[in-house]
Amino acid sequence: MTNSTPTRAPLRIDGATLRLVRLPLVTPFTIATGTMTEKVFPLLTLRADGLEGYAEGVMDPLPDYLEETVAGAMDLMAKVLLPQVLGRSFAHPESLARAFAPWRANFMARATVEMAFWDLWAKSLGLPLQTVLGGEGDAVDVGVSLGIGPIAGTLERVATHLQQGYKRIKLKVRPGHDIALLQAVRHDFPDAHLTVDANCCYTLADSDLILGMDDFALDYIEQPLAWDDIHDHATLQKR
Repeated sequence: MTNSTPTRAPLRIDGATLRLVRLPLVTPFTIATGTMTEKVFPLLTLRADGLEGYAEGVMDPLPDYLEETVAGAMDLMAKVLLPQVLGRSFAHPESLARAFAPWRANFMARATVEMAFWDLWAKSLGLPLQTVLGGEGDAVDVGVSLGIGPIAGTLERVATHLQQGYKRIKLKVRPGHDIALLQAVRHDFPDAHLTVDANCCYTLADSDLILGMDDFALDYIEQPLAWDDIHDHATLQKR
Protein backbone atom coordinates (compact mmCIF):
# COMPACT_ATOMS: atom_id res chain seq x y z
CA MET A 1 0.00 0.00 0.00
CA THR A 2 2.88 2.39 0.80
CA ASN A 3 4.34 2.28 -2.72
CA SER A 4 1.05 3.11 -4.43
CA THR A 5 -0.14 5.77 -1.98
CA PRO A 6 0.11 9.35 -3.31
CA THR A 7 2.67 11.53 -1.54
CA ARG A 8 2.78 15.11 -0.29
CA ALA A 9 4.73 17.25 2.15
CA PRO A 10 4.55 16.13 5.79
CA LEU A 11 1.24 17.04 7.41
CA ARG A 12 1.32 18.70 10.83
CA ILE A 13 -1.47 17.79 13.26
CA ASP A 14 -2.64 21.10 14.73
CA GLY A 15 -5.45 19.94 16.98
CA ALA A 16 -7.77 17.16 18.06
CA THR A 17 -11.25 16.80 19.54
CA LEU A 18 -12.40 13.60 21.22
CA ARG A 19 -16.13 13.16 21.78
CA LEU A 20 -18.26 10.47 23.39
CA VAL A 21 -21.30 9.74 21.22
CA ARG A 22 -24.45 7.96 22.35
CA LEU A 23 -26.58 6.98 19.37
CA PRO A 24 -30.00 5.46 20.18
CA LEU A 25 -30.79 2.46 18.01
CA VAL A 26 -33.95 2.53 15.91
CA THR A 27 -34.51 -1.10 16.93
CA PRO A 28 -33.04 -2.83 20.02
CA PHE A 29 -30.38 -5.36 18.99
CA THR A 30 -30.48 -8.64 20.92
CA ILE A 31 -27.80 -11.33 20.84
CA ALA A 32 -27.11 -14.37 23.02
CA THR A 33 -25.47 -12.28 25.74
CA GLY A 34 -27.89 -9.36 26.02
CA THR A 35 -29.71 -6.48 24.35
CA MET A 36 -28.22 -3.23 23.06
CA THR A 37 -30.44 -0.13 22.89
CA GLU A 38 -27.79 2.44 21.99
CA LYS A 39 -24.42 2.54 20.27
CA VAL A 40 -21.78 4.23 22.44
CA PHE A 41 -18.48 5.11 20.80
CA PRO A 42 -15.65 7.68 20.71
CA LEU A 43 -15.58 10.05 17.74
CA LEU A 44 -12.19 11.60 17.02
CA THR A 45 -11.49 14.69 14.93
CA LEU A 46 -7.94 15.58 13.86
CA ARG A 47 -7.13 18.97 12.30
CA ALA A 48 -4.37 20.10 9.93
CA ASP A 49 -4.06 22.80 7.26
CA GLY A 50 -7.66 23.88 7.80
CA LEU A 51 -8.93 20.36 7.18
CA GLU A 52 -10.56 17.84 9.50
CA GLY A 53 -10.28 14.05 9.55
CA TYR A 54 -12.74 11.83 11.38
CA ALA A 55 -12.73 8.32 12.84
CA GLU A 56 -15.08 6.27 14.97
CA GLY A 57 -13.79 3.90 17.63
CA VAL A 58 -15.15 0.37 17.34
CA MET A 59 -14.67 -0.78 20.94
CA ASP A 60 -17.66 -1.57 23.17
CA PRO A 61 -18.57 -0.03 26.55
CA LEU A 62 -17.86 -3.38 28.25
CA PRO A 63 -15.03 -5.81 27.45
CA ASP A 64 -17.44 -8.31 25.92
CA TYR A 65 -15.85 -8.29 22.47
CA LEU A 66 -12.18 -7.65 23.18
CA GLU A 67 -10.36 -6.31 26.22
CA GLU A 68 -10.63 -2.68 25.11
CA THR A 69 -13.53 -0.56 26.35
CA VAL A 70 -14.87 2.84 25.34
CA ALA A 71 -13.81 4.46 28.63
CA GLY A 72 -10.36 2.90 28.55
CA ALA A 73 -9.77 3.81 24.92
CA MET A 74 -10.85 7.42 25.42
CA ASP A 75 -8.54 7.71 28.41
CA LEU A 76 -5.64 6.21 26.46
CA MET A 77 -6.21 8.45 23.46
CA ALA A 78 -6.53 11.58 25.59
CA LYS A 79 -3.54 10.92 27.85
CA VAL A 80 -1.13 8.92 25.69
CA LEU A 81 -1.83 8.58 21.97
CA LEU A 82 -2.95 12.10 21.07
CA PRO A 83 -0.16 13.86 23.05
CA GLN A 84 2.26 11.66 21.10
CA VAL A 85 1.13 13.08 17.73
CA LEU A 86 -0.21 16.59 18.40
CA GLY A 87 2.08 19.28 17.03
CA ARG A 88 4.09 16.76 15.03
CA SER A 89 4.38 16.39 11.26
CA PHE A 90 4.05 13.04 9.52
CA ALA A 91 5.16 12.21 6.00
CA HIS A 92 2.65 9.38 5.68
CA PRO A 93 -0.09 7.74 7.78
CA GLU A 94 2.16 4.74 8.30
CA SER A 95 4.74 6.98 9.97
CA LEU A 96 2.05 8.09 12.42
CA ALA A 97 1.30 4.44 13.19
CA ARG A 98 4.97 3.90 13.99
CA ALA A 99 4.78 6.66 16.60
CA PHE A 100 2.79 4.22 18.74
CA ALA A 101 5.47 1.51 18.57
CA PRO A 102 6.53 1.88 22.25
CA TRP A 103 3.13 0.65 23.45
CA ARG A 104 1.52 -2.74 23.23
CA ALA A 105 -1.93 -3.86 22.12
CA ASN A 106 -4.84 -1.37 22.43
CA PHE A 107 -5.25 -1.80 18.69
CA MET A 108 -8.74 -0.32 18.50
CA ALA A 109 -7.69 2.92 20.18
CA ARG A 110 -4.58 3.16 18.01
CA ALA A 111 -6.60 2.43 14.88
CA THR A 112 -9.01 5.25 15.75
CA VAL A 113 -6.18 7.80 15.69
CA GLU A 114 -4.61 6.24 12.60
CA MET A 115 -7.86 6.23 10.61
CA ALA A 116 -8.61 9.85 11.52
CA PHE A 117 -5.20 10.72 10.07
CA TRP A 118 -5.84 8.61 6.97
CA ASP A 119 -9.05 10.60 6.43
CA LEU A 120 -7.16 13.85 6.97
CA TRP A 121 -4.38 12.71 4.63
CA ALA A 122 -6.80 11.83 1.85
CA LYS A 123 -8.53 15.21 2.13
CA SER A 124 -5.18 17.00 1.96
CA LEU A 125 -4.54 15.20 -1.35
CA GLY A 126 -7.99 16.06 -2.65
CA LEU A 127 -8.78 12.37 -3.08
CA PRO A 128 -11.44 10.01 -1.70
CA LEU A 129 -10.12 7.86 1.14
CA GLN A 130 -11.11 4.79 -0.89
CA THR A 131 -8.70 5.83 -3.66
CA VAL A 132 -5.83 6.55 -1.27
CA LEU A 133 -6.25 3.10 0.28
CA GLY A 134 -6.15 1.46 -3.14
CA GLY A 135 -9.84 0.66 -3.47
CA GLU A 136 -11.39 -0.01 -6.86
CA GLY A 137 -14.96 0.24 -8.10
CA ASP A 138 -17.84 2.27 -6.75
CA ALA A 139 -19.98 -0.40 -5.09
CA VAL A 140 -19.57 -3.38 -2.77
CA ASP A 141 -21.94 -6.14 -1.76
CA VAL A 142 -22.99 -5.83 1.88
CA GLY A 143 -24.87 -7.94 4.38
CA VAL A 144 -27.00 -7.22 7.42
CA SER A 145 -26.99 -8.74 10.90
CA LEU A 146 -30.38 -9.37 12.51
CA GLY A 147 -30.78 -9.61 16.26
CA ILE A 148 -32.79 -12.22 18.13
CA GLY A 149 -36.55 -11.74 18.03
CA PRO A 150 -39.84 -13.46 17.16
CA ILE A 151 -39.52 -15.63 14.06
CA ALA A 152 -42.42 -13.96 12.26
CA GLY A 153 -40.85 -10.56 12.71
CA THR A 154 -37.47 -11.87 11.57
CA LEU A 155 -39.00 -13.21 8.37
CA GLU A 156 -40.47 -9.79 7.63
CA ARG A 157 -37.11 -8.13 8.25
CA VAL A 158 -35.26 -10.61 6.03
CA ALA A 159 -37.72 -9.91 3.20
CA THR A 160 -37.31 -6.16 3.65
CA HIS A 161 -33.51 -6.27 3.67
CA LEU A 162 -33.30 -8.50 0.61
CA GLN A 163 -35.60 -6.11 -1.23
CA GLN A 164 -33.30 -3.27 -0.18
CA GLY A 165 -30.41 -5.02 -1.91
CA TYR A 166 -28.53 -6.67 0.94
CA LYS A 167 -26.72 -9.75 -0.37
CA ARG A 168 -26.15 -11.66 2.88
CA ILE A 169 -28.26 -12.19 5.98
CA LYS A 170 -26.63 -13.00 9.32
CA LEU A 171 -28.95 -14.35 11.99
CA LYS A 172 -28.12 -14.16 15.69
CA VAL A 173 -28.89 -17.45 17.43
CA ARG A 174 -28.80 -18.95 20.92
CA PRO A 175 -29.98 -22.20 22.53
CA GLY A 176 -33.72 -22.47 21.98
CA HIS A 177 -33.66 -19.93 19.17
CA ASP A 178 -31.78 -21.64 16.37
CA ILE A 179 -33.07 -24.61 14.36
CA ALA A 180 -36.71 -23.48 14.16
CA LEU A 181 -35.52 -20.05 13.05
CA LEU A 182 -33.31 -21.51 10.34
CA GLN A 183 -36.08 -23.80 9.13
CA ALA A 184 -38.45 -20.85 8.73
CA VAL A 185 -35.96 -18.51 7.07
CA ARG A 186 -34.61 -21.13 4.67
CA HIS A 187 -38.14 -22.21 3.76
CA ASP A 188 -39.15 -18.67 2.82
CA PHE A 189 -35.82 -17.68 1.25
CA PRO A 190 -34.30 -20.80 -0.32
CA ASP A 191 -31.67 -18.92 -2.32
CA ALA A 192 -30.55 -16.36 0.26
CA HIS A 193 -26.96 -16.30 1.49
CA LEU A 194 -27.39 -17.08 5.20
CA THR A 195 -24.95 -17.15 8.11
CA VAL A 196 -25.47 -17.47 11.85
CA ASP A 197 -23.64 -15.92 14.78
CA ALA A 198 -23.90 -17.66 18.15
CA ASN A 199 -21.73 -15.21 20.11
CA CYS A 200 -20.05 -18.13 21.92
CA CYS A 201 -23.24 -19.47 23.52
CA TYR A 202 -22.81 -23.18 22.72
CA THR A 203 -20.46 -25.89 24.02
CA LEU A 204 -19.19 -29.17 22.61
CA ALA A 205 -22.21 -30.80 24.23
CA ASP A 206 -24.22 -29.02 21.53
CA SER A 207 -22.12 -30.46 18.69
CA ASP A 208 -24.99 -32.36 17.06
CA LEU A 209 -27.17 -29.27 17.07
CA ILE A 210 -24.39 -27.10 15.64
CA LEU A 211 -23.59 -29.62 12.92
CA GLY A 212 -27.30 -29.84 12.17
CA MET A 213 -27.17 -26.20 11.11
CA ASP A 214 -25.21 -27.36 8.07
CA ASP A 215 -28.48 -28.74 6.71
CA PHE A 216 -29.55 -25.17 5.93
CA ALA A 217 -26.73 -24.38 3.46
CA LEU A 218 -25.11 -21.72 5.62
CA ASP A 219 -22.10 -19.80 4.34
CA TYR A 220 -20.56 -20.16 7.80
CA ILE A 221 -21.27 -20.43 11.53
CA GLU A 222 -19.66 -17.65 13.56
CA GLN A 223 -18.35 -18.14 17.10
CA PRO A 224 -20.30 -21.24 18.10
CA LEU A 225 -18.01 -21.92 21.09
CA ALA A 226 -16.00 -19.86 23.59
CA TRP A 227 -14.10 -17.14 21.74
CA ASP A 228 -10.65 -18.26 22.93
CA ASP A 229 -11.18 -22.03 22.99
CA ILE A 230 -9.14 -23.07 19.97
CA HIS A 231 -9.04 -26.70 21.15
CA ASP A 232 -12.81 -27.15 21.25
CA HIS A 233 -13.26 -25.40 17.91
CA ALA A 234 -10.69 -27.76 16.40
CA THR A 235 -12.52 -30.72 17.93
CA LEU A 236 -15.81 -29.52 16.47
CA GLN A 237 -14.21 -28.98 13.07
CA LYS A 238 -13.10 -32.63 12.96
CA ARG A 239 -16.67 -33.89 13.35
